[in-house]
Amino acid sequence: SAQAEIDRLHSRCRVSAVTRAASAAAPAERGPNLRDMGIVGGRECGGLRKGEEDDYATRVLKEEGRTLNPKSKQNQTGFFAPVALVVQLTFTVMFFFTDYSFTRETVFGSTTATTFYNSVALMLLVGFGYLRTFLKFYGLGAVGFTFFMVTLGLQWALLMEGWLSESSVYLKIDVVSFLGASLAVASALISFGALLGKISPLQVLVLTLAQIFCYCANKVFFLESGYLEGFSDVGGSISVNVFGAFFGLAASFVFGGAVPWHDKDNRVTVGPEIGLSASYFSSILTLLGTLFMWISMPSFVAASLPMDSAAQRLAIMNTLFALFGSTVTVFGCTVLPHHRLHPAPIQSATLAGAVAIGAVANFKMGPGSAILIGAFGGALSCFLYAYPPLAATYDTANVLALNGVPGLLGGLISAVLPCFMQVGTSWNSQLMGMCGTWVAAMLAGGLTGGVLKCLPRPLPPYHDDTFWDTEHLDGWPDGQDVKVAHLPA
Repeated sequence: SAQAEIDRLHSRCRVSAVTRAASAAAPAERGPNLRDMGIVGGRECGGLRKGEEDDYATRVLKEEGRTLNPKSKQNQTGFFAPVALVVQLTFTVMFFFTDYSFTRETVFGSTTATTFYNSVALMLLVGFGYLRTFLKFYGLGAVGFTFFMVTLGLQWALLMEGWLSESSVYLKIDVVSFLGASLAVASALISFGALLGKISPLQVLVLTLAQIFCYCANKVFFLESGYLEGFSDVGGSISVNVFGAFFGLAASFVFGGAVPWHDKDNRVTVGPEIGLSASYFSSILTLLGTLFMWISMPSFVAASLPMDSAAQRLAIMNTLFALFGSTVTVFGCTVLPHHRLHPAPIQSATLAGAVAIGAVANFKMGPGSAILIGAFGGALSCFLYAYPPLAATYDTANVLALNGVPGLLGGLISAVLPCFMQVGTSWNSQLMGMCGTWVAAMLAGGLTGGVLKCLPRPLPPYHDDTFWDTEHLDGWPDGQDVKVAHLPA
C-alpha cells in the first residue's frame, strides 16, 4: 500500500521530519532532510535542486526509478485573476446605484466618525495581518491575503448590508456605513484564521464573499429583527466573534485538514505539521500585530454606537479596563505551568478581554466588573492556548481560544446581567441571539467549506512559496525544533 511504501522509504532513509529524535541523530544516520529532497515550496516543490544528484535521497529515488513530482499546476493561482477582476467589475457596476450621504455626519460629527474608521481600519489591516504571521513560512500569505480580504470585503459588506436592510436598491453611503462594513470584514478575517495557510487565493475570495453575505443575513434578518426585542451586542461578542469563529471552524472541518505533500506515485509524504512551525522573527511580528489590535480594540467595540455619545465613551472605558484585566492575567497564567513566558498566549489571549466584554460594553457596570470580565476571558483563552482542544490543521490560528469561547462567554454574561440590573434587554433575547447565531454560523460555515473543498487547494500548505513569487525561502525544517505554532513547547 501507499502507507507501507512511505514507511519503508522512511525506514531506509532513517529520517523523521517531525520528531526531535531525528534532530539529535548524526546527519549520516538521518539520511536526507526535506530540503535535500526538494520539498521547499511552490517554485521548487517536488523538483530536486541542481547539483544535488549525489545526495543520498536522490540516489535512493534513482535506484527505484522514481523522481519527485514536478511543479504542480495546483501551485498556480489558477482562475483567481479572472474571477477577481470580474468580481471587481461587478462591484463597480453595482456602486453606480449608490451615492454619498452626509446626514449622519452632520448629526454625529464627521471628524469623530473618520477617526473611528481610521482606528478600525488600522486594526483590520495591520492588526489582523501581523497577528497571523506566526507561521515561519507564511508571512506574505497572512498579511497579503488579509489586505485583499479587507479591500474586497468592505465593498461587498457595504452593498450587502445596505441592500438587505433597505427597501430601496439605490443606497446612500457615509463614513458610518464604513464602520458597519468593517465589523463584517472583521468577522470574515476571524473565519480566515481557522483556514489560514490551507486555502488558495481563489478560495480566499470565495470565503470572503460567502462569509460576509451570511454575516449580513444573520445580522439583518435575525439579530436586528423584531424576534429579539432589545438584543444588545455593541462590541460584536456574538455577531462578530462567535459567528466568525464558528463559521470558520465549521468550514475548516468540512474542508478537511491540510493535505500532506506527496510525490506523483504517492510514496514520499511530508505531513502538514512541518509548516506549523514558528520562528523568533515571526513571533516578534505577531506580537507587533497584537499591539495594534490592543490599541484599536476600544474603537472597534464602540464603533457601532452613536458618535460622541455617553454610551460610546462608556464602551471605550469598559473595554480598556477589560483589556487591562486580560493582559495582566495572561502574563501571569502563561508562566504558571513551566515558570517560563510562552509567546502564543501573550500574542492572542491578551485580547480576549475585549472580546468577552463586547456584548456588555455599554452596560454601566463599573471599572471593577469590567476588569473581572476581562481577566476571566483572558484566563480562559490562555488555558485554551495551553491545552488546545482542536488540532492546528483544523484551527490554524486557534480562533476557538481567542474569539469563539470568549465570545460565548460574553454572550452568557449579557444574558446574566439583565437579571441584576436594568440594561434595556432581557436574558432570553440575549441567549436566543447567541444560540441562533452559533447555529447559523455552523450551518453556513459547513456549506461554505463544502464549496471550498471543490476547489484546488495549495500544496504544500502553510508556505509562501506555493503562490507568492518571492526570494527563495530557506526551505522546510529538517526536524530540528519543529513544533505546532500555538502549542506550548
